[in-house]
Amino acid sequence: MRLDGPLVASPRAAGTYVIGMPMWMWATPSPSTFGPVSASASAGAVMVTATARVT
Repeated sequence: MRLDGPLVASPRAAGTYVIGMPMWMWATPSPSTFGPVSASASAGAVMVTATARVT
């Protein structure tokens, strides 16, 4: 089971920026960024399900 971090993007993928100046950035979430993501495992007659989500 894995929760991936969001993809951080900016207006220009490459180029120069000025230090100390405001810049817009944003996060592009994926289905596994905040969850819930579930996984199950079993051993014999016992089955366990775990669910991960960001809170």
